Amino acid sequence: MKYTNINAYAATNHSGCKAYCNQLNPETELSRRLNKIKFPGKLCLLFLASIFFINVFAQVNNGAVGQQKYSTVKANKIISAANNEFEGLIDNGFTTVDADGDGYTLAQGDCDDGNPNIHPGAVDICNGIDDNCDGRIDENAITATITPNGTVYMCIANPVILSANYAEGTSYQWLKNGRAIVGAISQTYTATEQGSYQVSELNGFGCTDISTLTVLKIPRPVITSLSGGFDLCITNPVILKRSGGIGNAFQWMRDGNPIPGERGQTCTATVAGNYSVSLTNKDGCIASSKSVYVGCLSLAAAGSPDGLSVAANEETLVYPNPSNGIVNIKYSSTFSRQMQINVFDVSGRLVFSKTTSAIKGNNNLQLDLRNLNSGSYYVELKSSNQEKKMNFIIQR
Repeated sequence: MKYTNINAYAATNHSGCKAYCNQLNPETELSRRLNKIKFPGKLCLLFLASIFFINVFAQVNNGAVGQQKYSTVKANKIISAANNEFEGLIDNGFTTVDADGDGYTLAQGDCDDGNPNIHPGAVDICNGIDDNCDGRIDENAITATITPNGTVYMCIANPVILSANYAEGTSYQWLKNGRAIVGAISQTYTATEQGSYQVSELNGFGCTDISTLTVLKIPRPVITSLSGGFDLCITNPVILKRSGGIGNAFQWMRDGNPIPGERGQTCTATVAGNYSVSLTNKDGCIASSKSVYVGCLSLAAAGSPDGLSVAANEETLVYPNPSNGIVNIKYSSTFSRQMQINVFDVSGRLVFSKTTSAIKGNNNLQLDLRNLNSGSYYVELKSSNQEKKMNFIIQR
């Protein structure tokens, strides 16, 4: 006897078949066994067919006793066939039944005969399940890596090429400081800036992974003072010290110019100026420290090169001090007149000059000196019969 559409029917109706059979006779051995195992599709159909013949033929009484007897006999044969097949399935533990219709039975290695997506012929994807019944879960998982890894020192002028591990069918997305880099979807990425880099990988099995960080840094040295500060009016000379390991070459600079003979870990500063140090490592990377200003800082705070307070009686004031190059001058004049405004550096060189008209009373003047380097300067307010000098610092 051939039964069709068994698997599709059983997938949605095996629980109903089981409940129906139990309802017919809940005390039978058959019912107790069905409660312990999943009801196979073929057996479900056999029992439903048996019930159908009993209800339709055996109970039809149209006056033809012979027809009723024939129907009852036929129904009994179907029930007997169903019982025999059920006993056979029970004997082999239902391992020969393909309950989910995926083409594999338990005897053929199907590790989940209730899920048609899980069988020995399936492709194992990354979902936390053994899809192909080989005893391994997510066997196509990947591990994303970057070469070079760890902390890498880079040159500003020389980019670093980062390479992800290669696997056929893998897609890539590079990240910098935790954010995706637009268009960076190749196996390699050329980094031109310092930062923390990662790569996210996705393969054709739905497996994804993100690498550990590769940190790119510029080997910038740092300057500190061994003299407790940078004030030449308190400590002269000021001894400067730079950071940086062995194997690197250094050159100390003042106002952007190399200081002859100053290539060691320390530098002796006796002249006011902006000091920095450049580093060249074994790979040819060149990086410079931030500059620090060494000068008479305490004298500048007093307000004038000769130590006089130019803010006495609130006649004159320079602010902010230090400034970023935008300098405000507040002064008072006893009458209207022409004023000459001159700015000098610590060597006495004139670096800025302009003429302005002062009114009687309070005056406010703003100077844009952002083109000047960080350092100590003084401004001179000069009229035909009077002049005032005030010291200030530009610091960035």
